[in-house]
Amino acid sequence: MDADKKAASADVYDEELRDILIAISVIAKRLATKMETAARSGTQESKAKTSQGG
Repeated sequence: MDADKKAASADVYDEELRDILIAISVIAKRLATKMETAARSGTQESKAKTSQGG
């Protein structure tokens, strides 16, 4: 019985760890997307200022 409880708690731990890692991955992807968007808009703004002579 004790081995069954340990195995069950290990399964729960593994599942929680997997969920946490998935959440970190999702957040990292969202941050990367925001950074790419910000970099693109910054590049476009600098191009616009350059073309306007500023």
